[in-house]
Amino acid sequence: MKRCPTCQRTYADDTLNFCLEDGSPLTGIGSAGLDETLTLEANEPPPTEVLPPGLAPTVPARKAAGTTRHQARSTQEDFQQVSAPPQTAQRNTTSVVVLTVAATILLLGLGGLGAWLLLKDNGGGNLNGTQAGTNSSRTDNTGGMQSNVNSNTTSGNTTKPTVSPTPDYTPSPTPSPTTQTVDAAAVRAEVSNALNGWRQTMTNPDVDAHMSYYADTLHTYYNASNVNVSRVRANVARAFSSYSVFDVRVTNLRIEVDPSGQKATATFDKTFEFRNDEKTYAGSGLNRFWFEKIGGRWLITGEKDLRTYY
Repeated sequence: MKRCPTCQRTYADDTLNFCLEDGSPLTGIGSAGLDETLTLEANEPPPTEVLPPGLAPTVPARKAAGTTRHQARSTQEDFQQVSAPPQTAQRNTTSVVVLTVAATILLLGLGGLGAWLLLKDNGGGNLNGTQAGTNSSRTDNTGGMQSNVNSNTTSGNTTKPTVSPTPDYTPSPTPSPTTQTVDAAAVRAEVSNALNGWRQTMTNPDVDAHMSYYADTLHTYYNASNVNVSRVRANVARAFSSYSVFDVRVTNLRIEVDPSGQKATATFDKTFEFRNDEKTYAGSGLNRFWFEKIGGRWLITGEKDLRTYY
């Protein structure tokens, strides 16, 4: 029988030498019985048993965690390796900067050279213009083109005259003729005369004279569109053959002139009475005629009733 001096656990197997709980060496228990107590003197440590190397318990060793400083240094090195730009990109950026600076210097140099040449030419011209001499000017027949001839005399030697360049002659633009203003009053008078002639040829029935006031095609003829003048002639001839007396009056005439002066619209009240021995046909309404100047005459191109009074 053996006992663990640390946890006081007893083992019946005498072949065990170490405690199965804490690994302490086991001590034997005397033959007097289980109640026998091993008495140790105060402050005396329990006996130590030296075990052979082969019987010593083995505890797996754990890898020590790295220190915070070591981890921070590793993280910083990794970040520098990832974020560091490639050397190729740095070389490309440097090349672009160098080329840009070189191009700027070249442009500035060319601009300075051009300005120097321009100032040099202007200075030479002013020098020749300020030298003392005799100036003579002549004017040719084309109107105002002048040239200055400078003759200089220095130390008894006569230099060749210097002729200043003659500016290009630019003729002044010829003013375009002003647009002729439309005489609206004259147009209204002409349209009114045409409408009155149309009315008279109906009062004194004459088909040919009446139809001479119409264009070949009417864009509007009451409720129809694009009507040939032959249709209008047929209606007029039928009316003239059905009645013997025609009374047509035009009042409240209003004429609107187109800005081109070639078209006009006449709006008026028309009152008519057609009769014969058997019947009478009469009425009144608001009419509109469209006129257009064709071949020097104002002809009717449209005819429509806007409102019927009776």
